[in-house]
Amino acid sequence: MKKFYFSLIFLVFGFWVSAQNAEGEIVNETTVIKRVSGDATIITKTDKALLSSVMSPTNAPTGNSIEVGVTDGDLLVSLNGNANYTIPIVVPKGINSIEPQITLSYNSQNGLSGNAALGWDISGVSSIIRIPATKFHDGVIDPVDFNALDRFALDGQRLIVKSGTSGVYGLDKTVYETEYFSNTRITSYGVSPFGVNYGPAYFLVEYPDGSKAYYGNSTNSRSIMEWSILYYENAQGVRINYSYILLNNTLYIDNIKYGALGSNASPNEVKFIYEDRAVPENHYVGGQNVISAKRLKEIKTTTNGIGFRNYSLSFLAVDRINKITETSGDGTKSYNPTLFDYEMIPEEIKYINIETKLNIGNIKSLNVGAISGDFDGDGKMDCLVYPTLGDDAKAKYWLYADIQSGNNVNMGLEHKTGVFDDIFPATFLSSDNKILPQGWVVAKKTGSEYTFSAYGMINLLGSSYIQKHYDRVVSFPKTIVYSYCMDCVKTLAKETIFPKRIISGDFNGDGLTDVLAIDIPAPTVLCGTRTFAGCESVKGEVISKKVYFIDLKRDNTTDFMNLSGELNTALSAKAKVEVGDFNGDGKSDIYIFDNGLISIYSIDATNKLVVLYKNTSIDKDISSSVPILIGDYNGDGKSDVMIPKAYDSSQWCKYTSTGITMIKEEKTYVPVFYPNDSNYTYNYFATDYNNDGRTDLISTLSYGDTNGGYISTLCYPNINSDFTAKATISSTGTKSDINIYALPVFLPQSLNSYNNAPNKANSTLEIAFFNQNKIHFFNSGYDYKKGNLLTNITTGNGVQESVTYIPLDSKFANTYQYTTIYKPSKGIAEYPNFDITINPNVYVVSKLEKQSKDVYKKKLFAYYGAVSNAEGLGFMGFRSVSQTDWYNDTTAMFSSITKNDINLRGAAVENYFARGFREPLITTLDPRKPGKIVKGEYMDYIVTQTDNLVATESITLKTGSWIKSGSTFSAKINEGANDSPNTPTDYITKSISTYATNLLANKVFILKNTVTKQSNTITNTNSESSTEYDIYNNPTKTTAILKETGVSANSGKSEHPIPVKESN
Repeated sequence: MKKFYFSLIFLVFGFWVSAQNAEGEIVNETTVIKRVSGDATIITKTDKALLSSVMSPTNAPTGNSIEVGVTDGDLLVSLNGNANYTIPIVVPKGINSIEPQITLSYNSQNGLSGNAALGWDISGVSSIIRIPATKFHDGVIDPVDFNALDRFALDGQRLIVKSGTSGVYGLDKTVYETEYFSNTRITSYGVSPFGVNYGPAYFLVEYPDGSKAYYGNSTNSRSIMEWSILYYENAQGVRINYSYILLNNTLYIDNIKYGALGSNASPNEVKFIYEDRAVPENHYVGGQNVISAKRLKEIKTTTNGIGFRNYSLSFLAVDRINKITETSGDGTKSYNPTLFDYEMIPEEIKYINIETKLNIGNIKSLNVGAISGDFDGDGKMDCLVYPTLGDDAKAKYWLYADIQSGNNVNMGLEHKTGVFDDIFPATFLSSDNKILPQGWVVAKKTGSEYTFSAYGMINLLGSSYIQKHYDRVVSFPKTIVYSYCMDCVKTLAKETIFPKRIISGDFNGDGLTDVLAIDIPAPTVLCGTRTFAGCESVKGEVISKKVYFIDLKRDNTTDFMNLSGELNTALSAKAKVEVGDFNGDGKSDIYIFDNGLISIYSIDATNKLVVLYKNTSIDKDISSSVPILIGDYNGDGKSDVMIPKAYDSSQWCKYTSTGITMIKEEKTYVPVFYPNDSNYTYNYFATDYNNDGRTDLISTLSYGDTNGGYISTLCYPNINSDFTAKATISSTGTKSDINIYALPVFLPQSLNSYNNAPNKANSTLEIAFFNQNKIHFFNSGYDYKKGNLLTNITTGNGVQESVTYIPLDSKFANTYQYTTIYKPSKGIAEYPNFDITINPNVYVVSKLEKQSKDVYKKKLFAYYGAVSNAEGLGFMGFRSVSQTDWYNDTTAMFSSITKNDINLRGAAVENYFARGFREPLITTLDPRKPGKIVKGEYMDYIVTQTDNLVATESITLKTGSWIKSGSTFSAKINEGANDSPNTPTDYITKSISTYATNLLANKVFILKNTVTKQSNTITNTNSESSTEYDIYNNPTKTTAILKETGVSANSGKSEHPIPVKESN
């Protein structure tokens, strides 16, 4: 065993992490929730009895064709848990196999996007598109809006100005490289014919093998949003040419021609034919309208004008492909079609008759307020209710979690806070820099100070408590007001701060909750007109328009409050302030509706207030006395506005955000805006009740008389930016204890999407009505995205494949040994990364099944530790994934387990193959406290890298460790130190990979596999391969060593040519 001896200099960085301090204090004077557990594990299974069209024992062909064969297709599951089904398009052969590689590809995590159909893409047609700037890559958050901050991506890879060059992003002759290092060189040229704000005219992409491709170098291969490949040419001059159709700022591939040198006529062609979509996408980007209104209908391939192969697509009514038929070029022969089935979800809203009882009574919309969120991390809506009248008005609140808890009395958690100004849901950090599950903040005013106290819900030993995490205290400047006028002079002066309107949101885009404090006029006394009797005291106001930004980020302990600027006009008493996202940059903006004007403000990268939009003339339809409904009515990620025109009218005004301005339309919708009366109370709000990405219109009514009453909910789905005439309706039915004062509480769409909370609440509608001492609950299981999940594929010969999905939720288990399918890694990721505890909007594959005439088999999948990033890197992947091989109940089962390193952007570092079902490898934090390195004593310390330590004149220790200068110590590498507790020891094969990484200053990420060690217990062999690289990241030498147990090692080396110079 080797030992390494070296001198040590005192540099503290980390062998170990200091012991975590207590996160916060448990709040006293609370009552433990008594509830029926709603956390039972849900078993997922495929009920063959319900799949007569899928797993039928006869496996009859899907058509009447007598041709032998089926349309090729491949069903795979990625390490991110998404199902991919690809159909390769058969094309005529090209010169030296230079031909387009076109596929029709379904991806279950595409959601409702796709250039061929919902969830389906035409793959193999390369393009460069616009993407937004991010905090991680660019130091600023900015949407795509045709300015200098627009960024580009080549087939999903962000383009970054090449290190060592002096080009300016988007300008002529700027050289780029891909974010994940490659030797591909990309250069932008010219100025876009659409204008200087639209970037370059075209791009040239050059590959290491001498081939090249031009993007956007023709009028029909570019749009305001993208530059598509015009032609690809290899080093020998063999070309593939692409042509497009440009409609409404959207490019559609029209044809691909190939099989010739240079610009010579090409004999082979792939032709794409389209038809109108049932539901077009109508979006705005930077003030420009972008409409995607076509879906793929047919693909035809020819050679020398003679038909070669055709593919025709059939659709369900909602732009979902349900059949693909492959025919011969002349159309006389065909394979039986491949059929596709999707998750079918009934379009309904249900009243859940659970009669939940509360420990408080006489709840009315007149005497209580409420906020909502997912405070217990179960993916369902919870509520905080507080009194607004009486001695306890805004002095305490009750937390109600799991409000579907059944017929037992729900005691809630009562928290007596003392008088507060506001309370709002929030996302914030723990004391050790980790994003906590959603909590809430109580804002209290004391003198000139506001204290923002962050709270959360925790469960200890089966009981629930409210936990205080931290306070953020800010002091505001004072002004002078007067209380009396004496002898025409203002007297009784006192210093006070301006009253505040407290607005919460994610205004700086860091994924955490911030606050804007807006001054409102302060009451004072003025002296009236002088008369013979003196001057009368009259009421007046001291005006302030100031807006303060307050960063609640826990580790920001200095300069967390800034004077951001001033509003154009001071807020009036009737002004309404709402939160939305005007330009789609992911940050919260404030919408102010006041005296016929809309003013929209945002916070820039320096925390200064900027005006995004302001109408220039009074609009009589903008009234703060009626509901103002903020929502994304066209699904483009921007917040639009709807306002009713008048009572007893079905006329509504819709203001659509283009990211630059607002477009006003007067619309006639079925919902009539009714006034309240002695028997009816009406409420109107906007939310995406069916999870299709477009905001729907919801109206509710409470009826009451001396005999009782009822509550009804009416949902008007948004179809193509208009609301359907027929509502989906649900009602409580008449009950003796319902009156007209039921308080509706729902989860606003903006609160569920503006931040990166690790626990996302249900993506479909949940509404709770608080009335008397009960909660009446409605929900909708209609999930449009879930309805787009491909569940069954039947090829022409009747062979069927089935896909089962689960949402990212630990409540689901497979039927095999009831093993949990998804386990979150709680409390591990440090901000800006965060562990995803639950996200009902993300579906992963839990099982594949395959049924032929004689054979049934299946695969199981399991996942651990989904991680995302709040600064622009997005989803980082799972920490570990496992899947079985194909098996059935009578055959042996084997599992493949992969462990990924999130710090390496999800690169696989360990792979195992073992007998039986194996769960993913979990990550644990070592509970040991840091210790002192003592002369002569042996102690264990943990390092995050192995096999890559270089002994020089110093060593770096983690915070909490210390060492005496001049000491020496012996270190050895323990490869198993970072093993998971459930790492297989009885594996059949094992592979361990080590990487060298580098994040360049321009944010290019370099990942190089330096060593791979493999073990095989069946052959009793171990092997190791290592690779060396030059300064340009080109591999120069690979060394392979093979060793059998008890036998000396055999080794081999291969040299790689070293480039003479770096490729330019």
